[in-house]
Amino acid sequence: MKLVLLDVDGTLTATNEVDTNCFVSAFTRCFGVAAIETDWTLYRHATDLGILQEVFAKHFGRDPSQREIARMRECFLEHLQRACTESRSVFVPIDGAAGFLAALERQDWVPVIATGCWASSARFKLEVADLPTTCPVASSEDGVSREAILRKAVGLAQRFYGTPGFSRVVSVGDGVWDVKTAQALSLPFTGVARGPQADRLRELGASHVLTDFVDLARAFEALESALVPGK
Repeated sequence: MKLVLLDVDGTLTATNEVDTNCFVSAFTRCFGVAAIETDWTLYRHATDLGILQEVFAKHFGRDPSQREIARMRECFLEHLQRACTESRSVFVPIDGAAGFLAALERQDWVPVIATGCWASSARFKLEVADLPTTCPVASSEDGVSREAILRKAVGLAQRFYGTPGFSRVVSVGDGVWDVKTAQALSLPFTGVARGPQADRLRELGASHVLTDFVDLARAFEALESALVPGK
């Protein structure tokens, strides 16, 4: 049995833009701050919790309380729900994602979600995009860093699928942070991106970058052949 660690925004769902817009709107509504840097590569931890902590500390000189974190998480989900009501079309899946997820078991692969999102927003985006949400989800609640989230994801998968380990574990993501995390954890990595972003992933050492999951044979070949970035 082989395990694939799947990011959500930009990997399974084409929701990077709406996610960013709703995060900024929610932070403004909760804390009255509108000037937020949205180049997530500039943050120490490109996760919902990590970004919240860094922006909050910059403006208020302290860490957010657990109550303030919960407030932001709930407000963010409300903004995503409102955006969906206004235009469901901004929550579409990456082309071929549904077919790819459905085909995993036939190829002896099992999925686990490993996302920097909070779990509630990740599940919401997957549900609206008509993608299955039955597999385990490791999220920003499980750690401020991407490394902690991926480690948690593997542990959740072991328990969920009833196995002490997997014959192969591959991380799949679209962001610069996804490549760097895979490299830090010595995990094979497959990118999902187009244009300049795809070029950037390759520059960072991604051996395989897919534009989408439409070509299932190519997608599974990438999973089987992917290397640890930079190795």
